[in-house]
Amino acid sequence: MNFKKKSLHNSKKRKYFPFLMILVLFVGGFFAFDYYRYIKQIEIRASDDTREFPFDIEKGESVKSFANRLENDGFIVNKRAFIRYAKKTGLDKKFQAGRYYLAKNLTISELSESLTNGKTELIKITFPEGFTTEEIDARLVRYGLINKGEFTSCVFETCDFSQFDFLPEQGESLRGYFFPSTYFIELDKFSINGFANQMLNAFKVQVLPLMKDTDKSLNDIVIMASILEKETRTKEERYMVSDLFWRRLDISMPLGADATVRFFTKNKTGDITVDDLKEDNPYNTRKHKGLTPTAISNPSLESIKATISPKENKYWYFLHDGKGQIYYAKTLDEHNQNKRKYL
Repeated sequence: MNFKKKSLHNSKKRKYFPFLMILVLFVGGFFAFDYYRYIKQIEIRASDDTREFPFDIEKGESVKSFANRLENDGFIVNKRAFIRYAKKTGLDKKFQAGRYYLAKNLTISELSESLTNGKTELIKITFPEGFTTEEIDARLVRYGLINKGEFTSCVFETCDFSQFDFLPEQGESLRGYFFPSTYFIELDKFSINGFANQMLNAFKVQVLPLMKDTDKSLNDIVIMASILEKETRTKEERYMVSDLFWRRLDISMPLGADATVRFFTKNKTGDITVDDLKEDNPYNTRKHKGLTPTAISNPSLESIKATISPKENKYWYFLHDGKGQIYYAKTLDEHNQNKRKYL
């Protein structure tokens, strides 16, 4: 009886043995293929691009979270392989919050090492739309990056910007080309020339593609946009006043922009005097026709867009009341009425 049971049991084992072997081979093959694929994925380079791009790891951010962004931003081809590699090597415990500069031609293993060794001390500085070159200089001084006047000296005298073939001749004419934005600056790598080039490159990337939509020169666009930036308060105003100003130029009518007077008097908020308006300064658009010799500020992208694509209208005059509300007029009489009514 026992012999029969044992024989039956052995018979069942022999019956299922081939299936067990197939299952073992299948599972083993699956894991072997999965491991082979993983090894391949961690050595794949996302692209051949050797340029470095900023990438931020936020404080407290999970590996899964920034791995997803690495894949979406084109730094890696497979986020699961990255997470697996990080856990397998223990690097997931060594990643640190901060900003990194990464090329897209790195393997997952190379990039992972960079995220533990490549962190640099950074400061975040915002240069508002409409800042002048002197105001950029002052902000860099405030952050302890330069001594007073070093940035303006670089821009107008000493730095070489010959790689940017869209620029006018060096000197005061470079006003307006230093793109206002927020920049992350590496303290241990900061140089005045390098940062000035960074701002010019931002201008190149943001502005030059828009020039296909206009037959006006880039310099005229920059100068007009810089005046618009200071003369208007809202996005809608920029497009309206842009058309008004271009039409004034077309008929050789002075622009009459108070912002240009404030530029040469360096009087930002106080009253403009009669003597100011009479001064024979090339930036006095109340007295002289045409555009100013250079830009009076570094204009925003929106002001540049408005300068390129103005909103057609029939107004010739405008003013702002004490609350910043704008009032347009078609004739000088209407404009004078608005002055009496709103100023």
